[in-house]
Amino acid sequence: MADGDRQEAEAPVAGIKRVKEEEATASPSGGEKKKILPNWRKSSIPCEGSEILKKKKEAIAARPLWVSRDVPGAMECWIEEREKALAEEADIASGKKKRKKVVKYKMPNEVIQQMMRYPDTYPECTEEELARRSASNRQLHRLRMFIDGKMFAYEQTLIDQYLKHGYAFDEAEISDDEDEEEEEQK
Repeated sequence: MADGDRQEAEAPVAGIKRVKEEEATASPSGGEKKKILPNWRKSSIPCEGSEILKKKKEAIAARPLWVSRDVPGAMECWIEEREKALAEEADIASGKKKRKKVVKYKMPNEVIQQMMRYPDTYPECTEEELARRSASNRQLHRLRMFIDGKMFAYEQTLIDQYLKHGYAFDEAEISDDEDEEEEEQK
C-alpha cells in the first residue's frame, strides 16, 4: 500500500471526527456557549450572606498568619489587610463596586461528621505551663489559639446546623467574573 493510499483511507475518518466535534460544541440555541458548572455549584442556591460566610472568611483570612509567624509585624499587616477587606465590603454594600453573588450548597454529611470527630483545636496550656516557656513560644501559642479559634467557630457553626436539621449548608461568594471565566474555558 503506497503512502498516498494511506492518506486517502484516513481522510474520511478525520473529516467525520471533525464534524462530530463541531456538532458537540454547538449548542441548540445557535452559537451560544453552554455554561458548565462544577458539581457543588450545580446544586447551589442563591442567598444572602450570613454568619456562616462571615466566620468562613475570618477563618480563611487567619490561616496565612501561621505561615508568616516568624516575620516581625505580620500580625499588624494582617490587621491592615482585614481593615482593607472590610472597607471593600463597605464599598460593595454602598454600590461603588461590583456585588458578588452569595450561594449556599449542601455539605456532605461525611465532612461534617469528620469535623465532629476531629475538631480544629489546639491543646490548652495552663498559665504555669506558658510561664515556663520562652516568650517566642508563648507568642506562637497565642497565635495558634487565635487561628484555631477562628476555624473552630466556623466548623462549630456548620456542626450546630447539622445537629439541628440533619444537614448543613455552607456558603460561598461568587463574582460575575468567575461565571464568565467558566464559560470561556469550556
